[in-house]
Amino acid sequence: MTGIILVGHGNFATGLSSAANLIFGELEKFEALDFTIDTTPEILERKIEEKIKEFGNNNGILIFSDIAGGTPFKVSSLASLKYSNVKVFAGTNLPLLLEVLSEREGYKDLDSIMEYLVNLGREEIKFFKVNNKKNQLEETEDGI
Repeated sequence: MTGIILVGHGNFATGLSSAANLIFGELEKFEALDFTIDTTPEILERKIEEKIKEFGNNNGILIFSDIAGGTPFKVSSLASLKYSNVKVFAGTNLPLLLEVLSEREGYKDLDSIMEYLVNLGREEIKFFKVNNKKNQLEETEDGI
């Protein structure tokens, strides 16, 4: 099973983790690490490396970050340079995370998974728009 580590500023990681656990129940090889005001980059780096070692080398480890270029992303990227089985993704959102969690049993090639996730992330960003065309239900003959 592919290990999943969430990292992000503030309570981003534990917030997403809370939603994922609500939907899927308690998850294995899944950890949320927040980068709060009390956390230094060194502390975050140590926590990430501890989780990488704990999860082992089975099908690799995916680290999901909030912002590309932010400290959680940079620290995760440095960890991926030390461990060949670790890949880092930025721009994480809940639909993308849910997809990964539901499909991670079968992941073998992490590079192709990352490409798939970039495309999925784009597809899942949507906005609500009211269609200006006729938005009323047509009445039937009996008025219902």
